[in-house]
Amino acid sequence: MAVHGWHTACAIAGLSRAILQVPPIRAATRYDELKGELDGSWAARALELVNDSGRTLLILDEVGASEPLGRLLGQSMAPARLLCLAIGMAAALGKLHQRGLVHKDVKPANVLVTCATGAVRLTGFGIASRLQCERQSPHAPETIAGTLAYMAPEQTGRMNRSTDSRSDLYALGVTFYQMLTGASPFVAADPMEWVHSHIARRAVAPAERLREFRSPSQQSS
Repeated sequence: MAVHGWHTACAIAGLSRAILQVPPIRAATRYDELKGELDGSWAARALELVNDSGRTLLILDEVGASEPLGRLLGQSMAPARLLCLAIGMAAALGKLHQRGLVHKDVKPANVLVTCATGAVRLTGFGIASRLQCERQSPHAPETIAGTLAYMAPEQTGRMNRSTDSRSDLYALGVTFYQMLTGASPFVAADPMEWVHSHIARRAVAPAERLREFRSPSQQSS
C-alpha cells in the first residue's frame, strides 16, 4: 500500500472507505484527541490510532471519492469551480472556529474535496490549538510547526501579534490565490526567505499572472 504524504486511499480494518495518514506521532495523537470536537460534515474525523510494525497510523473516515485539493492545482482553476470550492472551504473553516479551534496548518494538502458534489472537508489537525489567542515565541524557521509557504507572519513568532483564527484566514487566502492563479504568491529558496516573504514582500497581483483578469487598459499595455 503506497503512502503519499499523509493521505492514502485504502481499505483497512473492514472499512471500505478510509483515509490513512502517517503523521508524526505527536501530530497523530493530537488529531485523535480532537475527534470528539470535529464534525464529519466538514472535517475528516479520526476513527482509530494504531501501531503497525513500528509506524503510527491514523485512520480517518471518508465519505465519497475525496482527494486532497493539492492534486487539483498547478494551473488556474475555472471560476465556477473555484467559487464552489472556496465557499465550502470558508464554511468548513468557520465551523472549526465556532468550536473554538485554530487549525494552524491550512493548505491544499489539508483540504479534501469531492469533485462530483463539491463537498469540502478539512483534515491535518495535528497542530490545531484550542487557544483562540496564542503568542508564538520566535524559533528557527525550519523548526516551526506548520507549512511556511502558507503561514501567517504572526505564526512565525516574528511579529508582535498573537496567532488566532485570522491566521487560518491568511492561509486560506494563500490557498485561494493558488487556486486562482495556479501558482503560489511567493517563491522562496529556504525557510527564512519564506518568513521574510510573508512579512515584507508584496504578492504579484493575480492580474499580472493571468491576462484574463487584467483590465482593458492593462491588456493594451
